[in-house]
Amino acid sequence: MLKPEHPMRPSLILSLLVGLGLTSVHLEAQLFSLSEPQEIELGREASKKVETDMPMLRDSEITAYVNRLGQNLVRYSHRSNLRYSFKVVNSPEINAFALPGGFIYVNRGLLEAADNESEVAGVLGHEISHVVARHSADQMKKSGHRQSHSGRLGSCSGRQRWSRSWDNESGRRAWN
Repeated sequence: MLKPEHPMRPSLILSLLVGLGLTSVHLEAQLFSLSEPQEIELGREASKKVETDMPMLRDSEITAYVNRLGQNLVRYSHRSNLRYSFKVVNSPEINAFALPGGFIYVNRGLLEAADNESEVAGVLGHEISHVVARHSADQMKKSGHRQSHSGRLGSCSGRQRWSRSWDNESGRRAWN
């Protein structure tokens, strides 16, 4: 096994590589991201479509619980300045998704499948990280604004291409 000539050399190389990786993520966000007001407006439009097209759970107690849990998590994110909305879709499927601007939806089936609050909090935290990393907003920007509202909704609710790298990046950038 080779020994480094200087004990700082491996850590300097590692720091340089990590720094370049983070810089490229930041640069990509600058190149492709919508402005925050545009992102919020897109999310607002898409949330209206979701709430029209999908059955929403009308149980105020469960919806309030999910919202309270989500709001507690948001306080620790890098985009805690946004007004997040947490709602429950009345579907047995195990799923959750985030729209641009902080509109987050969890399916009833996910809540039923969760063994405890920590599992639900983990899913909500994951969706918050997508908002923080602006994944759906970037996807919409990259795919062009000439799409119909339903095309935009598909791209931000996971019906189009999803990237595992989004999950990896979200975990790195979302939390203080």
